[in-house]
Amino acid sequence: MKRLYENALEEIAETNNRCNRQISINMRCASLLLEESFISLNPSWSLEQMIQMACEKKSFVPNVLIRLDNPDLLRRLLVEKLGLAFVPEKTWGKAFSNGEFDLCPVSDLPIKRYVYVVWNEGFVRENVRQCISCIEDFFNRMHKICIFQRV
Repeated sequence: MKRLYENALEEIAETNNRCNRQISINMRCASLLLEESFISLNPSWSLEQMIQMACEKKSFVPNVLIRLDNPDLLRRLLVEKLGLAFVPEKTWGKAFSNGEFDLCPVSDLPIKRYVYVVWNEGFVRENVRQCISCIEDFFNRMHKICIFQRV
């Protein structure tokens, strides 16, 4: 087993430029977000479950007006400026949104999710080794692109 990718879920998609005036949002000062409308995935998504647990730990209950079962639709609604959402930093960031929405770090909501590749120990066929290598290369390139986009 090898960890390929770490994706922080500590950012919020900004839709009304309020966040652009701040370097980051601190959940201890969540009153800034209490009046905002949120868009989220349905609780059946593990991503949404992680976000809900993290918000509960900070005693913050987002005002969720729209729940979706489609991440692509959630991103489109963010682009249309219909609300805020906690989103993955790298995979839903500027590169993915074509710069159509901004991200603002949430400084004390440290959620991370990981991507692993797992294979059976022992003899590994050449085609499996090549497949693993291709998967590793893909995530290495993704990581480099995300670092470049953040600078």
